[in-house]
Amino acid sequence: MSAYKVILSTSADWEDWICTIRFRANSLGVWNLIDPTNEEPQGLLTEPNRPDTSCLDEPSTSTSPESREDLRLRLEVYKIDLGSYRRQQDNLGQVSLWILDNVSPHWFSILIESRDNPWDMLRILRRKVAPSLGEDWAKVNRDATELDKNPLEDDGVLEWLEKWELIVTRYKPLASNGEVSIRRFLIDRIHPKLGQEWAKDIIDSTAKEKGEDRFFKLVEKTRQHYWRQEMMDRSIP
Repeated sequence: MSAYKVILSTSADWEDWICTIRFRANSLGVWNLIDPTNEEPQGLLTEPNRPDTSCLDEPSTSTSPESREDLRLRLEVYKIDLGSYRRQQDNLGQVSLWILDNVSPHWFSILIESRDNPWDMLRILRRKVAPSLGEDWAKVNRDATELDKNPLEDDGVLEWLEKWELIVTRYKPLASNGEVSIRRFLIDRIHPKLGQEWAKDIIDSTAKEKGEDRFFKLVEKTRQHYWRQEMMDRSIP
């Protein structure tokens, strides 16, 4: 992935480009903070205020032992919170630089004023560069035709599951634009015959999960189930 570089120039570059940005941001744990499908930045930490510790330098008789101990604890909490805030800022800064380094000069000149806010940069690009929802919907239809075959009959369950997950991952953000039908369309693509083959314990093990996360965990557990089955079949002379 590190050797794969996409420069964003036109809407034709958007899909591959935003995938690389998402990968980079996820590796730093900040994608949920800068996801441009969010209407507002989410999960941003604010710089904590350092507690006044001047009394710790004064004679111990001026404050009670309990108060001094409480202040020491507050100071330790402050240091932890400050470390978390600085790490998050460093990671966001890395993503900002990576965004600027992977866009054309035209977009660089537009984004440079927002260089301290990667969410804002991605929102600008999503509004100005990303393909329209109509174009995305047409592409969903074209890509999803690859899932119409019966993976059980064609003996390609693992390949089918990987393709399904790739397509769902690629178009999952569209659900945030109100295109619920896109999400439902792809999730319902799990082949009914494949579903009947899922072991009950696999389904039960994800019963507490909600929404799309459950589907992705089902896919992963199902892939493991068929992979083990395939390995067993190969081991039989």
